[in-house]
Amino acid sequence: MATNTTATSVQHNGNGSTASFAIPFSFLANAEVDVTVGGVLKTLGTHYNISGSTVTFTSGNIPPSGTNNIKFQRDTNISTKKVDFQDGSVLTETDLDTNSDQVLFAQQEITDKLNGIEEGATADQTNAEIKTAYEANSDTNAFTDALLSKLNGIEAGATGDQTNAEIRAAVEAASDSNVFTDNDHTKLNNIEDNATADQTVTEIKSLIAGSPLDASHLAANSVDTSELADDAVTNAKIADAELKTLAGMQSGTASKLADSTALTSDIADLNQLDGMQKATTITDDDTKFPTSGAIVDYVAAQLAPIGGLEAIANESSFPNTQPASGVVISIADAGGMAVASDGTASGQTVGGTTVNISGIATNFRGASVAAGIRFLVVSTGAGQNYTYHKATLKEDDLVGLSGDINDFAERYRVGSSNPTTNNDAGDLFFNTSTGKLMVYNGTTSAWEEAQSVGNFFISTLSPAFDGSTTNFTITNAPTNAQQILLIIEGVIQKPNAGTSTPTEGFALDSSTVKLAAAPATGASYHAVVMGSTVNIGTPSDNTVTTAILQNNSVSTQKIQDEAITLAKLEHGTSSNNGKFLRANNGADPSFETIDLTALSASNLTSGTVPDARFPATLPAASAANLTSIPAANITGALPAIDGSALTGVSSQKADGCVTENSQTISNNYTMGTNKSGISAGPITIANNVTVNIPSGSRYVIV
Repeated sequence: MATNTTATSVQHNGNGSTASFAIPFSFLANAEVDVTVGGVLKTLGTHYNISGSTVTFTSGNIPPSGTNNIKFQRDTNISTKKVDFQDGSVLTETDLDTNSDQVLFAQQEITDKLNGIEEGATADQTNAEIKTAYEANSDTNAFTDALLSKLNGIEAGATGDQTNAEIRAAVEAASDSNVFTDNDHTKLNNIEDNATADQTVTEIKSLIAGSPLDASHLAANSVDTSELADDAVTNAKIADAELKTLAGMQSGTASKLADSTALTSDIADLNQLDGMQKATTITDDDTKFPTSGAIVDYVAAQLAPIGGLEAIANESSFPNTQPASGVVISIADAGGMAVASDGTASGQTVGGTTVNISGIATNFRGASVAAGIRFLVVSTGAGQNYTYHKATLKEDDLVGLSGDINDFAERYRVGSSNPTTNNDAGDLFFNTSTGKLMVYNGTTSAWEEAQSVGNFFISTLSPAFDGSTTNFTITNAPTNAQQILLIIEGVIQKPNAGTSTPTEGFALDSSTVKLAAAPATGASYHAVVMGSTVNIGTPSDNTVTTAILQNNSVSTQKIQDEAITLAKLEHGTSSNNGKFLRANNGADPSFETIDLTALSASNLTSGTVPDARFPATLPAASAANLTSIPAANITGALPAIDGSALTGVSSQKADGCVTENSQTISNNYTMGTNKSGISAGPITIANNVTVNIPSGSRYVIV
């Protein structure tokens, strides 16, 4: 049955020791499960193996500890069909499930990808939209307009190593800093202990009345123009030393004296200082004055998020004095920088001091950085050591990427004929002559029509089967007969081209199915219409397996003459050794033993039995069976034979009247015990030949 899994990926946590992890989702082939560790794609058979629904990493490739650092992602191959149906073939549940699973899995994977695209996303985003999306990302380190305004507010030549004295002078010079200058401290020191800002007029009059009013009763700069009568200050009242310091006073002092404006603090200024405390940190507290050190720390803290940015032309142009920790160095072109396999690289400052960069991304390791690549590195603040932050696209790459997003022709080729050069597996080409989208098959080195899965309809035929009607109207009529799977009484009907009634199977004329023969009344049927975009095609070489072939589907006419070799014949078992395969009167052949002992001599009608088939010693045979033996077949000398065994054998001549015997005994002879023999003489015994007549036996020569 088809597996309707919805998940297309899963993540696991590595612990540095576990090698096997489960795949919870269904998939059609091991090669269609992508395995990544730490974002790096691994290779099947090298880094890991898949058995059933378990991924097992090989020795030396076990994932390290990490949260969700292992990812299994299903990537179903839809470049070719898993199942390719043929005319007249039997549809099996397995084939249909495999076909539907391929479509289902691919759709689920596409859906997951689409779900990752934000709503309202378009392929024609403007530069402003891309800029806004880019700046809104918290980890892009992009310069927004607000940050640019902050940077523009920093004076030219500003450095990150300002001294406390420089910062103090800058803060004191600001009109709204509310800091205490040295003069302010002097004023405060001149105020007597326990002085209050709420003395009444009566208290002041009492104090004046109690003692003569002299300089000790007047605070410095407490008498302004309003308290002095016109012409009250004579030359005698002006100290020579005061006049001498006019030349060194601040700009505008003389003018203030000239226009009779008092330079001393008024009571409101003094009241602002009453009750205020010194603070070493800057807080949201209006009762405290921060120290200069607190101000320095605060200013540094506000600048830290900006991080500081320093642009250099290339890897050999680092500043002689390393910036403070956290400052970003932007290398406009890091091309040529040699990156070691451990992610480190060394450049030179203008002054010749070695610069060390660590943590460079894996993609750049073990090679030199390509020209035009920009690097951002962060200062550690010590030892000319920097850490890698990120690389940015070259302008050409950015322009090319933008063009690819918005221009079909920059990603795919379009023309009136299929390209013959620069073809790679997976390339797409739109043929304007045929109006079809083609995909390049790297295995066959040929352009193939890109296919999509059409709709499948369970259709009906009308009118009902009555045993005579051959033409029927089908619902959801397709374009051609090959798109109809028609099964009547369990038999798949053959689709035919053309609109005429065929001699077998059926043809399609518009929405009319024309059968070669009328189905029986009430016969069962099943009709499936496949969408017009489905292309059955031809199975690839070596793709039709035993499981796909229907039982008894390979008939005699499908087997090439003399194509069945001995290797394809059943070898039998040890119990069948020496037996012959025997025809069995229409039934399946069987292994049988041929009993030659019951072979009738009448079956030996021709041919010659080789001498080797005869044993050296013939078995005992009845002389009655030795009839009509041609003399020509009796050659050579017969071995010595006991005459008693030659029953029924006659050596008589002349119609049985004469018995002949040889006259010379040439071989040793021993007569049987208690036997008698006779020969017609004369008899000659050859030299060195012995004739032995045992006791009780008798030999007579006539």
